[in-house]
Amino acid sequence: MSEQPSIRMQLADKLCRFRKAASMTIYEAGEQLGKSGKTINAWEHGLGQPDAEMLMRLCALYHVDIADLFDMPPKGYTKDEDYLIYLYRQLNNEGQEIIKNTAAGLVDSGKYR
Repeated sequence: MSEQPSIRMQLADKLCRFRKAASMTIYEAGEQLGKSGKTINAWEHGLGQPDAEMLMRLCALYHVDIADLFDMPPKGYTKDEDYLIYLYRQLNNEGQEIIKNTAAGLVDSGKYR
């Protein structure tokens, strides 16, 4: 039976992935949060962890929902909606703009309502 990574290590992995998806270095993230790159690095390697307030700030900085840190679907969303949000968050700013403009065009056309 394979051992499940600890919650601390799961959180560390996600913080690292979310930072990279946001195209930030550990130093850039640290600067935005008033922390050192060394602290961000420690969190991403499971050698420490941010408190609840800092988790909220990290989520805001990385443009992710707090539920994403704990693999919890946001309340009120269907699986399809949750998947669309997941895909949207994988895109850079330019890709997200294209998605928003395309969706607005579909709604404005009235054809897909």
